[in-house]
Amino acid sequence: MKVISFYLGKGADHAGRSLDQILMMSAGELESTHDYIQWLFPLSSASSASMDAPILDASAIAEFTAAEIGLFVWIDFVQNK
Repeated sequence: MKVISFYLGKGADHAGRSLDQILMMSAGELESTHDYIQWLFPLSSASSASMDAPILDASAIAEFTAAEIGLFVWIDFVQNK
């Protein structure tokens, strides 16, 4: 699944940005760009804010849970901002 590859650093979001590139954005860049949010916090339903947002299915949720992928990325993001 594309969002899992994105979180593992092996893929890009719909705009071609890697997770590392998004995490390195300045506060100003984050404020002026909002299409990354659903990539950092993917949902199990379609986003009304971003047509390009990934949608988590049961398989992706199981992968996230098993690897605790999102937790580690979020902790790193908060510590570096």
